[in-house]
Amino acid sequence: MRSEFGTAYELAEDFIATAEKRGDDNDLLIAYRIMGSCLTFLGRWEESIQYLEKSLSLYDIERHKSLAVTYAQDPRIAALTLYSWSLLHNGRYDDALRAAKMAIDEAHAFGHLHTTAYALGLAGTMFYQFCGMLKRTRECADTLVEMCTKQPVPLWNNLGFCLQGWAIGMQGDPASGIRQLEKGYDGFSGTGATMFMDYYCTLKAELYIEDDKPDHAIECLEQAQAAQKKKEVDWFAAGFHRACGDLYCKMGMDEKAVSAYNAGLEIATTRNDLLNQLRCSMGIVELNRDTAQAINGLVVLKTIYQRFPQGHESPDLIRAAGILNSN
Repeated sequence: MRSEFGTAYELAEDFIATAEKRGDDNDLLIAYRIMGSCLTFLGRWEESIQYLEKSLSLYDIERHKSLAVTYAQDPRIAALTLYSWSLLHNGRYDDALRAAKMAIDEAHAFGHLHTTAYALGLAGTMFYQFCGMLKRTRECADTLVEMCTKQPVPLWNNLGFCLQGWAIGMQGDPASGIRQLEKGYDGFSGTGATMFMDYYCTLKAELYIEDDKPDHAIECLEQAQAAQKKKEVDWFAAGFHRACGDLYCKMGMDEKAVSAYNAGLEIATTRNDLLNQLRCSMGIVELNRDTAQAINGLVVLKTIYQRFPQGHESPDLIRAAGILNSN
């Protein structure tokens, strides 16, 4: 997991062209899944949905279950895992939750260690953290760490440590959470993985704010920004700016928060990332509530809110409805 998704995308294009020419369903299943993975991590959500759905449509458990050994994860469960992320960013909140649950449930039933670790890591801990579901994040992180401690899988074990640390911190013990988070990411990067550095730094910054150490939080956000600049626009680009906006807001740095939200909104709009369009727009409206920009911000927020086909009982859409109804 070294963030070389641009190169992987080009290779996936060649793989698809070859598989389509040969008409081999096994190769097509894998080629579409690989392309869906590349597009997911590049933050190209709508395109990733198309390829992941193609991969899922070709899967037959009796014919393809052995591919888990060849490719480290069962291709259906891996596709469902990534599908949950793409659906979430595409505004299909309820479908995303169903896909994430399906990936985890099927992984447990399938009984393949690396497949289960993959599903718990991405469709469990990270997915639920990104949804703001603290209890579920902790549950999945605990399960992942326990499983990967018994049968060592360093990459996923350490990712579990990171999210476990975040959850511990957000549940009232930020100092312990920070230590656990640092331990987890040291182990994660020690495997050679370079992705998630910016994501890790924003989690750590949030815990420093909980621990009343804003200077440390700002330092973490600067580290995250430096990590962002070293790579192409990816899955976390809009979410990073949105997270910065939220954290600057907590520290009373309103001008920086508005700037971050605007940057996130611009990227999210370009990528048709409906989730981060909504979150950034809410931040902008709340910070501009008593200014001349408030009316325009509400118009933008209402337009985005109306594009969500589902998920109106989710925390994000409940919050958006509350903002709109109070103005």
